[in-house]
Amino acid sequence: MKKQRILIFILYTTLFILSCWNWIYTMAICSDIPVNPSKSEFFIAESNIVIILIIFIYLTFKGHPPLNILFLFIPNSIWIMNFIQDISIHYHKYSTILSLSMMVVLFIILLGNIFLPIYRLNHTKPHGL
Repeated sequence: MKKQRILIFILYTTLFILSCWNWIYTMAICSDIPVNPSKSEFFIAESNIVIILIIFIYLTFKGHPPLNILFLFIPNSIWIMNFIQDISIHYHKYSTILSLSMMVVLFIILLGNIFLPIYRLNHTKPHGL
């Protein structure tokens, strides 16, 4: 049990670092004027989003839902602001796709972290009382 807590702590730390790195990396590749990120830079950022998704799925089932929601709320608010900026300023399509995909992934996992504990609670109640 102690090894699982250490693993979960390491995953939360890794998740925070990856989320920050992905945002910083996206800002770096999309900060040139004119904005013109390459396909390889785009795929690196998208693969990082897939890794974040896999870690979040694991932590949804093994982690702590309130902590997951906190970790999801902060990056999702940053990505929402970034997406609004991409849409209003008409940034490059890769920047808009990165913002949208990260925002969608974080929102879906946020809903999973809200509704999975409710589902578990409803299905663990003893029947026949």
